[in-house]
Amino acid sequence: MISYLPQKRKKNCRFLYEEVFDEDSKSFVEYYFNEHIRMNKVLVKKIHGQIVAMLHLNPHTLRIRSQGKNIPYIFAVATLQQYRRQGIMGEMLHHALNGMYAKNIPFTYLIPVAEGIYEPYGFAFISRQGVYNYEAVKIPETFEADAEKNIEKSAENEDIEIVFVTKDNFQEQIKKLTPFLNKILKTHSDCYVNHNNKYFDILLNETNCENGMIGILYVNNKITGYFYTDNDKNPEIRELICVEEYENRLLQKVCDIYGVNSISVKGSLNHIKTKGNPYIMARIIKLESFSHYIGATEDMELLIQVTDSVVTENNGTFLWTFSQGGSQILKQDQPEATDRIHIGELTAWLFGYGKLPSGLTKEIKKKMEKIIPIKNVYINDEV
Repeated sequence: MISYLPQKRKKNCRFLYEEVFDEDSKSFVEYYFNEHIRMNKVLVKKIHGQIVAMLHLNPHTLRIRSQGKNIPYIFAVATLQQYRRQGIMGEMLHHALNGMYAKNIPFTYLIPVAEGIYEPYGFAFISRQGVYNYEAVKIPETFEADAEKNIEKSAENEDIEIVFVTKDNFQEQIKKLTPFLNKILKTHSDCYVNHNNKYFDILLNETNCENGMIGILYVNNKITGYFYTDNDKNPEIRELICVEEYENRLLQKVCDIYGVNSISVKGSLNHIKTKGNPYIMARIIKLESFSHYIGATEDMELLIQVTDSVVTENNGTFLWTFSQGGSQILKQDQPEATDRIHIGELTAWLFGYGKLPSGLTKEIKKKMEKIIPIKNVYINDEV
């Protein structure tokens, strides 16, 4: 039997979480099951009354082309060892995805362990994570005097400080930080997690579990950057949003604070186009709901057949009507269209990540190239 656990019984899946995700610290697991799980939906499969598989739906507020929307993030997908390779997770995904369709949810997303697990269910990559290793700058004793003076001169009028967010200064710092972040994110990305008080309240609890930190870069008392680290023993920066000209100075300051010669960066907003591996996979759930976010360079119509073996309501011929401000897609009763596209291919294309399938006719391909996709998806939170 597949069903959602009631609020009071959500912790019943903790044994499965600890068995499968044994790399997570005890402090994080304690926080997740005592606090975070209250906000989630937990789908489980039971056999003879025992939980053998689970899938968590964590609600995240995204800004999609300036429109706020609660989007479920699929997390903690797990099956007991002895029940794997029996199609159970496929059943779970069918149940979850069709349930989302009934609630008019436009899409869902996840961070895959292996993309091959999710591709058969219509998921496709939609973003890269800006990843690189920053090497701290060292000035040797034999450094030329003129060059050293130039470095001093470049920063002589700049008061650079990193303030770490704590429970004591949380309200003061986050009140200043959120307008800066959402302004810069809106400029760089069409789809990003809304950075508000709730986001940072959760993030502060998560980083505290691992002895990580949330840091804000001030230059001359003005916020110019933000980041968080995952731990204090071998710190990595997991999200970096910074005015580009100050990114290296922020990272140099972090290296100085932690006493390290280099630091790994995962999630640099300034490098999402150029660095890093595929990161977020997503899947369109309801075409009619998703189409509102998609416009075109000119008014037009196209008739196309979508194939979707999981959410069968998406399977069929659709008339898609575009304007520059958005679009509307309606299922048609007429015979199948000549041009076909799989829901996964369509997801990747509409998020500006994938390529159009080669099988499309020239006429449809020419029209689809006028579609304005969602670009530069920026999502880094992992819980």
